[in-house]
Amino acid sequence: MKISVIKVKNYYMADCLDLSGTPPCGIGNTEVEAVVHLFYRLIFESTTGGLVERHRGLSWIISIKNDDCIFINDTKWTWPKDIKL
Repeated sequence: MKISVIKVKNYYMADCLDLSGTPPCGIGNTEVEAVVHLFYRLIFESTTGGLVERHRGLSWIISIKNDDCIFINDTKWTWPKDIKL
């Protein structure tokens, strides 16, 4: 999954580059808020508009490439070294 985060005026916008067409973007006061908002919209918004439950449409999640990697601005996400599960 490739995500681009850019600063627009006084906010940040996160976009999933794996999706074509007009997929949802996340917006926030920080880069983290923008990415969280993007994931929320990808999970809960329907590809046909509105919420998944109301419209019985498909979630955007099914269109994302599942390669077990997340790249944010071309930097691969890695598990924090201090956290053990």
